[in-house]
Amino acid sequence: MVGPTAGHLAGFVAMAAIAGWAADRQYAHRPAMLLAAMLVAEAAMLALGALWLAILFGYEQAFVLGVGPFVLTDLVKVLLATSIVAAASRVTVSAGR
Repeated sequence: MVGPTAGHLAGFVAMAAIAGWAADRQYAHRPAMLLAAMLVAEAAMLALGALWLAILFGYEQAFVLGVGPFVLTDLVKVLLATSIVAAASRVTVSAGR
């Protein structure tokens, strides 16, 4: 893995590991814990991406190009995903009764 996207690709692996860890602990049934885990996963992905970009282009460019433009949209996606997973969890628990 080389090139400017390598850090983000590594970040996606970390993100998947954190999401799997949260799933193993059944955080889908605990929306606040799920949100926290998803925010940590997102932060890990952005941090690894920014770290690699900083190595290639410097810290300022890493933030301007690799973090700043994505923070708001990623936060919206995390909130939507948390809501969808929590709602689906409630539906599957209700259907199982």
